[in-house]
Amino acid sequence: MSGAAKSPAKTPLLGPGRPLQVVQVSSAEGDEPIRLNEDALKELEDNLALVRQKHGDIPLTIHSAAGTFREGKSFILDCFLRYLYHLEISSVDDLVLENVVDSSFLENCNLTAPLPDGSEIFETRSSTDRVTAGIWLYSKPFVISTGNFIGSGGAISGQKVAVLLMDTQGLFDTAAMSSLDAPIFALSVLLSSKQIINKRGQFNTNDWQLLNLFTEFANEIVRKLHRGKDPELLGEKPFQQLEFLSRDFQNFDLEFDDIGTVNEHGHKVSLEHFLAHCEEASNEYLDRMTAQMRKHHQAVSDRIQSLYQNITCTCLSHPGEKMTSKRWQGDSVALSDTFRALVARYCRSSFVAPAIKYDVLGNQMEFGAFVQWIREFTTCMIAAVETGQLPNVDEVVKVVTQHQLHKLQEDAVEFMKSEFSKAGKDGKKHIPDSQLEVLVETVRSKCIKDFSAAAQFGPEEEIAASLDTLAKKLSDVEQAFRDRNKLAMTKILVFFAPLITLAIVLYVVDWISDWVCDAYLEECVTASSVMAFIYTAISISFIGYCAMLYKEYKPQGLWAAVGPLAGEVGAHFEKASARVTELVDKVKGRASASNAAPATAADTAPSNAAKESQNSAAGSGGGSAGASKKNDEA
Repeated sequence: MSGAAKSPAKTPLLGPGRPLQVVQVSSAEGDEPIRLNEDALKELEDNLALVRQKHGDIPLTIHSAAGTFREGKSFILDCFLRYLYHLEISSVDDLVLENVVDSSFLENCNLTAPLPDGSEIFETRSSTDRVTAGIWLYSKPFVISTGNFIGSGGAISGQKVAVLLMDTQGLFDTAAMSSLDAPIFALSVLLSSKQIINKRGQFNTNDWQLLNLFTEFANEIVRKLHRGKDPELLGEKPFQQLEFLSRDFQNFDLEFDDIGTVNEHGHKVSLEHFLAHCEEASNEYLDRMTAQMRKHHQAVSDRIQSLYQNITCTCLSHPGEKMTSKRWQGDSVALSDTFRALVARYCRSSFVAPAIKYDVLGNQMEFGAFVQWIREFTTCMIAAVETGQLPNVDEVVKVVTQHQLHKLQEDAVEFMKSEFSKAGKDGKKHIPDSQLEVLVETVRSKCIKDFSAAAQFGPEEEIAASLDTLAKKLSDVEQAFRDRNKLAMTKILVFFAPLITLAIVLYVVDWISDWVCDAYLEECVTASSVMAFIYTAISISFIGYCAMLYKEYKPQGLWAAVGPLAGEVGAHFEKASARVTELVDKVKGRASASNAAPATAADTAPSNAAKESQNSAAGSGGGSAGASKKNDEA
């Protein structure tokens, strides 16, 4: 098996992840049968915000698994988790998985234990009891680059994608409320970009009934959104990918143990040949299943084809007899080599070009909107639980319509802000009134036109109300822009403030020199001439600039600009005055210090003389005393 070039592990953006039960269910009497877990949604929302902050508005893909309970949905999602963790800790630039699939992420590990970084996994266990209840989303979006890989046709140019994994409770569980099956399945399909239907063995009556129920529901949603048009008549199908995952498939002609042997054609069987054979067997199984659908469930088949952009099938062999034992503790050695190779290939193929999440109307799902979709779709489902049916189509249509109209409004407002910002250079440039009116009318007309062209779905009264709301929002943006433009007009003369300040100073100094020194100093006369030339040139330039602006701004515009100019000139004088005061204080301080030094020396001299006099006197007195003593002794 091919390895991947490794480099030092990267520091992940988020800490260890864990499954979050975003939609909780209960069959206890007195409890709400289905409700939202706001704490879990908040944690998911915060993590999505961090990813968006670092990577921007990259596409979002949601892989969801649904199907009959106790048939291994959660285990497959755990394999996805291990694979995505394997990508995350590898260098994005160096990791290249070739056609031969690397299955090391399923080797030498405990498949029921947390990931090496402490991230929890979806719970699985060998029993007949239900494990997953409600809807779970993994807390940590994995950011992968679809350009990391080389496909059979050569290099695949890709982009960064944020991956979320979704697990749903098993369907047709007698221990759970049967009325939850349809709403839970509908939520899974509406929220996912790739819906995996995990199935062990052949599809039965229950499976077809549930598919029929949902396809009718989805078909009616699309028809109402598009005002009666059938999905097959639309240019874009509303849902991304539907994949049938057939478990414990027994119709492979090759086994993993056949690798290295020579087949009946005399060719040596390689891993590539083995995987290609399994893919071909999966495609043949999909063809047989599609033919069976058309024969016995024609309406379901037609609706699936009209609703989904891509329908695929993957077949996986039995994971190994040891895994089905209650004594199995998660050791990956229990996996059969065939199952390990097929799962590794399945994981890789699922994320080479993952289905990007779009809403029912074909718009790319945004990070911030996804959690809100969960809230509102779940609210629609809650009312339907008591009947065991899917929610009222009109309620779902209303949710979708309101979201899309709100997004169109936001796009229009952002476009107007962007155009105004470019025209006014972020408030630094003033636009004359005549040009301003043309700009506002042009941008406003385009916003309304684009909104009306895109809002071709949902009830007409909803669209009309949304258009009125948009008009009010655009008016608010226009008024804010007009206010900023007026403020910019008051600043059209401000850049002259330093020159005007200099001209005033030079004029005052020239006037003083006329009375003080021009009469008898030639240097003063020369300096006065230079100063007069400078402030005269500044004055003429200022008057000429105002004359140029007069045509555009009229007297009221120029007068409006005089106030800010005067204020700026005053500020310059204030700064200059403060600076002069500071310099004067420094000079005074130095003068005081220099005057204090001689005075101190003069004061010290008399005191030293006095001390010397005292010492001399003392010395004389001592001498007299000594003489007297000698006389007494004699």
